[in-house]
Amino acid sequence: MTKESANSSKKPLCKVCEKPMQRYGFYQSGKQKWYCPKCKKVFSKKRKTFSFKQDVKGFADWLLNKETATRTASKSRSTFYRKNKKLWLINPVIDVTGEVYKVIIIDAKFLSNKTAVLLAVTPDFSVGYHWSRGGERADEYEALLSKLPAPKYLVCDGNKAILSVCRRLWPKTRIQRCFFHIERYIEHKIGKRPTTEAGAALKNILYSFMTVKTKLGAKRAELKFWRLFEKYRAFIHEKIYRKDVPPQDANKREYKPWWYAHKNLLAAYNHVISVIKNNQLWWWIEDNIPRTANDLEGGYNARIAELLRCHRGANLEHQKRIVEWYLLSRSQFGIDGFLSDYLSQRPTFFDT
Repeated sequence: MTKESANSSKKPLCKVCEKPMQRYGFYQSGKQKWYCPKCKKVFSKKRKTFSFKQDVKGFADWLLNKETATRTASKSRSTFYRKNKKLWLINPVIDVTGEVYKVIIIDAKFLSNKTAVLLAVTPDFSVGYHWSRGGERADEYEALLSKLPAPKYLVCDGNKAILSVCRRLWPKTRIQRCFFHIERYIEHKIGKRPTTEAGAALKNILYSFMTVKTKLGAKRAELKFWRLFEKYRAFIHEKIYRKDVPPQDANKREYKPWWYAHKNLLAAYNHVISVIKNNQLWWWIEDNIPRTANDLEGGYNARIAELLRCHRGANLEHQKRIVEWYLLSRSQFGIDGFLSDYLSQRPTFFDT
C-alpha cells in the first residue's frame, strides 16, 4: 500500500473524542499512522468491511441453527467464543419503511416473568418488535404501534391493552379477533368437557363458527348463537343469595348479598357477545385475511422458543440478541439489508 494518505490535506477526527488527529509515521506495510493527542491512542485508516460482514453472517448463522459452537467453528470452541465476543454488542434493528400494510398480527412472547418481546408481523415477514419489562401493558404496546403506520386490519388475541391502544392510535383499523384464542378462553372458563348443557352447546356453536365461509353463513351463525343465549339466559344469570346458603359457605362472600351461580359460564357467553357486538369476528370473510394468529404463534413464537432451548444457558441479554437476530432474518430486507446500512455507518478508524 502506498503513502497516499500522507498527502491528504484534511486531518481525520478521532472516533473517541472527535478531535483532529496528527500523522504518526508509517507501518512497515506503508500504512499511515494517526495519533490523537487528547486520547493518546494510535489509529489506522482501514476498513475490514468484507471480513466483518462475513464474521457477522457466520455469527448469525450459528445463532439461528441448532449446531453447537464446536461443530460450527473451524477452530476450537474457545476461539470461536472469543472471536465473536464483540458481536453480541450489535443490536439488530428492523427499519420502519413507512409502508401501509394490509394486515398486521400482534402478540407477545415472554422470556421471563416480566421480560417480553412484543411482536408485529405480517403474513409474509416481521415489521417490528419492542422489549417490554412490564409484560403486556398499554404503554408498552403504544411504544410498538406508534412506530408503525395504521394498517387496514389488525389480528390479535383480544388483549385489553392492545385493543385500547389500537382504538386510540389506529381508530380506522378493523380488528379481527383470533379464533384460536377465543376458543382457548372459553375452554379455560368452562373446561374441555363442559358439565352443563349450556356450556356444551356453547362449544358446539364455536365449532360451527370455524366452518363458516360466507357472509350469509356468518349471519346464520350469529342468529343461532343469540337463540342459544336466549334459551339459557335464565340459567346463565342464576343467582345465589347469601341468606339461602349455610353460614360456612356464606362467610367467604359476606361482603356480597348475592353472586352468580355460574360465573365462569356467564363470562364465557359474555366474551362471545362482546366479540360479536364489536364486529371483530368476520372480517376474514370479506377481505381474505388470517382469522387466527397462527402465523405468529407457530411461525415465530415456536421458533423463538426452539432457538432459546438450543442456546440454553445464555443470559437474558444474549437471549434478547438471539430473538432480535431471528426477527431480523424474517424481516423484509433480512440480515444483508441490515448489514449494508450498519457497515456504511461504521467508523473508518480502528485502534491498533
